[in-house]
Amino acid sequence: MGVKCIIDNIPYTEKPNKEEIRKIINRMTIDKAKEYEISEIIEYILKGHTIRPSVCDKKENTWQSQQMFFIDVDNNDNYISYQEVIELLENLNLKPAFIYTSFNHKKYHHKYRIVFVFDEAIEDFDTAKAIQLYLMDMIGNSFVDKSCKNLNRIYFGGKEIVYQSNNKLKLSDLKEKISKFQSKKSPQTLENTAFEGNEVKSTYNNKYITLLYVPFTQNHKTLAITAIEGHNADYFLQKYNPEKKIFKTKQEFLNYIIKEVNLPELLEIENYKSFNCIFHDDKNPSAGIFRNENDDWIYNCFACNISYNIIGVIERLGNFKTRVDTYDFIKKILNVEITETEFQQKQKAILLETLQALYSDEFIKYCPTTNKNIRTIREYLQQLILIAIDNIYDEEFTDSEGNVVFFTSVRELAKRLGISQYNIEKISQRLVVLTYHELLKKLDDEEIPKRFLETAKKVMNDRNFDNKVNFFAIPSLTVNKYPQIEKQAIKWRNNHYTIKGTSYEMFLRAEGKEVADKLYPQFKTVVDKITGEIKDRTTTKASDKRTEDIIKTINKLIDKKGYATEKEIIKALTKKYGKTTIETQIKRSLPQILEENNLKRVKANKESKERLKIKSKGYPMVIIKDTL
Repeated sequence: MGVKCIIDNIPYTEKPNKEEIRKIINRMTIDKAKEYEISEIIEYILKGHTIRPSVCDKKENTWQSQQMFFIDVDNNDNYISYQEVIELLENLNLKPAFIYTSFNHKKYHHKYRIVFVFDEAIEDFDTAKAIQLYLMDMIGNSFVDKSCKNLNRIYFGGKEIVYQSNNKLKLSDLKEKISKFQSKKSPQTLENTAFEGNEVKSTYNNKYITLLYVPFTQNHKTLAITAIEGHNADYFLQKYNPEKKIFKTKQEFLNYIIKEVNLPELLEIENYKSFNCIFHDDKNPSAGIFRNENDDWIYNCFACNISYNIIGVIERLGNFKTRVDTYDFIKKILNVEITETEFQQKQKAILLETLQALYSDEFIKYCPTTNKNIRTIREYLQQLILIAIDNIYDEEFTDSEGNVVFFTSVRELAKRLGISQYNIEKISQRLVVLTYHELLKKLDDEEIPKRFLETAKKVMNDRNFDNKVNFFAIPSLTVNKYPQIEKQAIKWRNNHYTIKGTSYEMFLRAEGKEVADKLYPQFKTVVDKITGEIKDRTTTKASDKRTEDIIKTINKLIDKKGYATEKEIIKALTKKYGKTTIETQIKRSLPQILEENNLKRVKANKESKERLKIKSKGYPMVIIKDTL
């Protein structure tokens, strides 16, 4: 059975203006309500259609029923990323059906909508209203759009699905949670309430829901908390008498304090799953400490709308002005230090110089084509350099050119970039582009010293990373290196490569196995499904057939009118292969097709439009015979 809601029939690619919104609201009348599957709703949202999750007209007093609830996180007052929200909701056992980014979403400022779906439709207004307010409060009222509380609200389409489970919450389970949630609210803050003795009774439409009233209690500060506030490291040293721990890298130090140090024990909080928050005068227990999916200790308070690891907790309690001061205090109370050799200091300086060079006028001067090619993905290299700085070991962990070898995972990189960790292909493609331009080097496991390989795998296992560890090295940017980088950038342009088309197959077809293996060292072989033998990776028969049909279509169009466009090729082959499949195949195969069939892809000009009788507006890219 589907979810009943109202979906506007006109899509938008950006947030509608005031006049357009007025028209949308007028179109979305209650008689337009229909049942849709979750997958259909997602499809409409990504196409830009506006949704009203309730069966309701323009005004809230026309509300009839609702099975789906949207929470709009605009992050205007405080900030919480969608990765943090996913972790928060998992720990609350409130799994949404999906989360999508809004039109105004930015990598550096997340704006998104969380969509909850229930196993049955709610037909009681008070229950639906209570659910909406409960969900808003659980996520944090300082993060969400306050107008979310209106059940007649409409929600615009968006850009990308960053989480999807298709989960349906059990209404019966949530009713109990709402009751417990409301019992923790101060009676003065509840709307439309009446008091009888020790109980608070809601008077929505004269229907009573009995809630427990818990009186105000003061927070209790432990001796440990007081010691942190007073920067008293001796308290911890005398209490625990910890043995000296020495770490080779900053990352080892961070892994230890975030995962190994028992945060409840450090703060001397006994009932750590539910207690009065230490950062505000908590009327009732609204804080808890838990271990997230990465096994990190996390302090969370629903009332404060905060989520801190040990660094954030100590930094705020001690009111430290810099992160360096926070680290220094943590090192003191735990009796730990980071040793830094002369080699590490030098390599850190080299990496910082590379980072500065990447954004310098010198780089733009000597590598203008490269600068254009990587303008949208430069931040990937920036974050990799910062990861490398935190993971410098010793001389053994360098490549043949003396560059530091470091490791990370897609999840770690995605977290630093503020993008979905589930979009592995997108991240991988951008790393390959940087590798092709010789701004990054990807290493095969065979090139990694055994001791380093074991160290990396242990660290990743400790950090609960379920995807493969990747090894990289970052070449220094110098005037000696710039010519080779720019040469690769020009070749990228001449071969008509695109980021979306980046794949092992694209490079294998266009430049051969040696280049493809260099860019994809971990995918150069494949296991035969029948014999179990390890064989060199090649193109598939299905891929070869699609490529053959693309060539035939191009030649047919050129014979007919002198040129072909990608749009025409896609249209001709969509019925046979599907639009997405053929679009992907064109991106992967086109460089090879152009090279081997005496073709070229050029932008039409005024003269060529008249000669070829091109009727489309503007000056499109066309494929023609290379007569030179």
